Amino acid sequence: MPQGRASGTAAGPHILPHLPDGTGTHAAVRATSSAGLRLTDLDACRLAGSGGPALVLGYGTISDTETPPAVALLGEALSGVTAL
Repeated sequence: MPQGRASGTAAGPHILPHLPDGTGTHAAVRATSSAGLRLTDLDACRLAGSGGPALVLGYGTISDTETPPAVALLGEALSGVTAL
């Protein structure tokens, strides 16, 4: 995610990929789902209007050997998502 950032890494088996302002989170969820990944729009877990576009990525069931290919797949899927 060249223009994104991640947070929440110290809070447990989830990471919050924050997307650039204006990025459509619904499109990001669809793109990652099409790539075989399951992420959730952070808006489903927070108060409306309480932050910028972000996703919830759980990594509790992925092995160390699966992580690099999954991260590459995530980057490819999100690279096709354009800002609104």
